[in-house]
Amino acid sequence: MSPEILLGTGHSYKTDIWSLGILIYELVGGYLPFNDTSPQKMNSKIVSGFIKFPKNMSGTLKELIKNILVYEPEQRLEMEEIQSHLFFKNVDWEQVKSLTMPSPSLTKDKSNKIDTQKYIGYKSVKNDGSSRAKANFLGDFTLIKVNQEFKDF
Repeated sequence: MSPEILLGTGHSYKTDIWSLGILIYELVGGYLPFNDTSPQKMNSKIVSGFIKFPKNMSGTLKELIKNILVYEPEQRLEMEEIQSHLFFKNVDWEQVKSLTMPSPSLTKDKSNKIDTQKYIGYKSVKNDGSSRAKANFLGDFTLIKVNQEFKDF
């Protein structure tokens, strides 16, 4: 939650920008920036604005997050500023908007199989780069996921 939500001082779209900063931090860092076992301590950290960054997080990304997770909503970056930030220099936002941006490469293990070790129940398939191999992987992925979600339905 953003400071303005916690304090009940009213909010705007800048609260959504705050949430984007939280999401970016969590996706890259693996945990929440103001994480604590106590909700009161977590809320206190949010209001204080102190952010502890993982050592492996780049300076460019830290700078972006610091400028999003700003206490005063008016001082947070605007979406245009976020999109044009150095961290996103290789992102073609028109391709993102039109859904034509190619997906990033899937991680492969030493045997050229797509690495699925972090996905419970997903088969690993040999990816020879062909569209059929990719379709088979996505088909297996979808089928397994659907079967898990609706097993008791």
